[in-house]
Amino acid sequence: MSSRSGSSGILRVASRWRSFDPFGRGYAKYSFQNLCKEDRELYLKDGTEKIFYNCVADAEKVPENLRELYDYIKTGKVGGDLSRRIDEAVRRARKNEEWRSEYMKELLHDDDVREEGREEGRLEGREEGESQLVKLINSMIAGGDGDKIALFGEPEILKTMKQKYGIN
Repeated sequence: MSSRSGSSGILRVASRWRSFDPFGRGYAKYSFQNLCKEDRELYLKDGTEKIFYNCVADAEKVPENLRELYDYIKTGKVGGDLSRRIDEAVRRARKNEEWRSEYMKELLHDDDVREEGREEGRLEGREEGESQLVKLINSMIAGGDGDKIALFGEPEILKTMKQKYGIN
């Protein structure tokens, strides 16, 4: 096991982050460290940190020393020494076939994870919808509106019954 006294970083810029706040809290920068879930005071202290830059944050929230980076991420335009060095590293990385292969694998994995999440969401939505429908049908039968169940194909009837019985 080796010990590292320094820190290093990988800057990964996802184009989708150029146009929205990744966590919706309005911070200009979100910083994460490796924390033990069982003991929230226990950190790995391995020098790693994950940082997400919110490029749509209010300009006054962006620290002065990060404005060049934010501008580069948002526009892709080189404006100073930092953005020039990042741009050169990006160009080198794009020419590296091994890196590109790993990056594509990561993108495909991310797509798979997103699709799994969407499918879970659709399943939960269907289950919730079915549960609400059963609740509505039971309420209608108990409330004397059982004869209207066959008319669910008419959106106005369904909407009226949902409102009447407080089912969303």
